[in-house]
Amino acid sequence: RGGVCRKPGDRRAAHANVEAALFALRQHRASIPPRLLTDSMAILEGDQDITWGLLWHIMQIHSQPGLHQTQPNHDRPQLPYSEEQLRCLEQSILRWLHSLDL
Repeated sequence: RGGVCRKPGDRRAAHANVEAALFALRQHRASIPPRLLTDSMAILEGDQDITWGLLWHIMQIHSQPGLHQTQPNHDRPQLPYSEEQLRCLEQSILRWLHSLDL
């Protein structure tokens, strides 16, 4: 997957960022309903059910000890990020979504 654009200048770059974030969440294998992890266009279009549902699940994962930890899966490559870096990425996404007035 490509990198994340810190200052997306157009909708295409914003879409790529959302796709990258959803990809990371899918790889994290968290207990987030699949429908919330597949509709990047709904997020870009401001669908509040999808956006707030996704944010609620992320909050639940990080508010309860142990829930954000996943079972090791040796069939897939490990992300090159620590748990702290993943939390920072998720917080960055939340700030970005907030800046869009979602």
